[in-house]
Amino acid sequence: MVMQVIKKCPNCNNVIYDGHDQVGIDIPFKICGRCKTKVIDKSFTEWELKKYVQKISYFFVMVWTSFFIGLLLPIIFIGAYEEGLSSYKVSGEMMFVLWAVGSFLVALKSISNLKRDIKSSKSRMEDPKYRNTLKELGLL
Repeated sequence: MVMQVIKKCPNCNNVIYDGHDQVGIDIPFKICGRCKTKVIDKSFTEWELKKYVQKISYFFVMVWTSFFIGLLLPIIFIGAYEEGLSSYKVSGEMMFVLWAVGSFLVALKSISNLKRDIKSSKSRMEDPKYRNTLKELGLL
């Protein structure tokens, strides 16, 4: 379920985020645009800061989600068939192939995004100033 989230600076009450709830690999704090306070954002963390179990869990959730999103391809195909837009006879094998292909393509994209996020995270973590900021916030 998607939730609308509003995050405010505890120092000046300025809105620092207004949007959908997100979880991922990114900078684990926000900087208030008004007072420049660094506010911890528990929705995000760096890859290096995740425990081994969290990394495995993150990967499995991503793959599991890919398989369910992959179901959209056969559902769309069935919808097109029902509307008379397709003259193909739909078989169980065809639906399985469409699901497998859809899932595989979504998983490839998800893994590509994960690799990009990990690379960005490692790059940030190599910066001594950034690591000091994480230490100051008690995140490292």
